[in-house]
Amino acid sequence: MKLNNNLKITAGIFCLFFVVVFIALSVRHYTVVPANEIQAGDWNHKQIAKIQQSQSDKFRFAVLSDSHVNPENGGNSATLRKILQKVDENNYSFAIDVGDLEVGSANNSPPFFYNLIKNEKTPFLVDVGNHDLTRDEGKYYLNTFGNFYYSFSNGNSLFIVANDANGAVGAEQMLWLGQQLKKNYSHKFVFMHIPFYDPRQGTHHDLDALSNNSPEVQKLSSLMEKYKPNVVFFGHIHAYYNWVKNGVRYIITGGAGGSAVGIDPKHDFHNYIEVQVDGDNVTTKVIKIP
Repeated sequence: MKLNNNLKITAGIFCLFFVVVFIALSVRHYTVVPANEIQAGDWNHKQIAKIQQSQSDKFRFAVLSDSHVNPENGGNSATLRKILQKVDENNYSFAIDVGDLEVGSANNSPPFFYNLIKNEKTPFLVDVGNHDLTRDEGKYYLNTFGNFYYSFSNGNSLFIVANDANGAVGAEQMLWLGQQLKKNYSHKFVFMHIPFYDPRQGTHHDLDALSNNSPEVQKLSSLMEKYKPNVVFFGHIHAYYNWVKNGVRYIITGGAGGSAVGIDPKHDFHNYIEVQVDGDNVTTKVIKIP
């Protein structure tokens, strides 16, 4: 009888050990680590930890996209460096890059974009773009920055960073988006790389055209119209657009380095967006980069 009890206790310890190991592996991208310990896949989570050290309902942040940097493209890198400098000089609480960080990088090439941002004093988060998936199906992004979609809060504001970089969202993420948008925050901001619809006349560089899946795009639009986030930010189109559709404000800021798509002075220029949250008020301003 005593032997049987010992065997039961031993078996229970082994079961508990495997459960603990499984949980640890499952949450590795969400574990807060000391800010001076760079580990694979935890970049975004460490930036969030820095932001949440000083919660506030009065703050400013920057949104940018489509830097398209690589070692051979000095002009793109120069534009991104100008934006990084402005981000630090303006003492923003944080910045979010909405994807297409690098372009044309080989699978085994050095982490060029990461090397540009790693010493930023301002917390700097990233989303995934379509070019970030072409490098190695997104493995480098996952191993460096973390999960493809996530959310975090600052004061009474919620930030929802989603992934439509492969031309679709999928049922699992759609459910997650709805759960996030339902949360009780005064302000909500959504970030995705590819816009649902292209705001330009006669051009379709958008999710509707890429996915050939109008029902999913309509469902995304309906979610936004139901919960009315303050702003939905996109990149992908190398320009600046700001419009309201069915009560939802959409902003495209694809101007962090990649060549502008045209010559329209109202839209086609390098830029980032400054967002100010002050209690109940939210304002946005486009910042041109010469």
